Amino acid sequence: MLEEINTANFQEKVVNLTDGKIVMVDFFTTWCGPCTQLLPVLEELNTENVDITIYKLDCELSPDTATEYGIDYFPTVIFFRDGVAISVMHGNVAKDFFIDRLFRLASLV
Repeated sequence: MLEEINTANFQEKVVNLTDGKIVMVDFFTTWCGPCTQLLPVLEELNTENVDITIYKLDCELSPDTATEYGIDYFPTVIFFRDGVAISVMHGNVAKDFFIDRLFRLASLV
């Protein structure tokens, strides 16, 4: 199960990190069908990849953070490294696309 974060702990969990590891944040809403479909894919990725951390953030409960990152499409997954957004994926994306993106981002180190 993915840990749910919010505006109160977003800085601590995502922005303040400086370890070089990739953090993915799934910006979702509870009423979004594609968000519900994407969740098992992200949970599987989180279990299989110890070098990344994946969180979920409910945009209705944390609208300030969602606005700060320009979230206007659900689901949106933002990839962060050292507190900086380095890539974005929109929609219910297949696991292979996430793996490909992670591989490409890891090679940019």
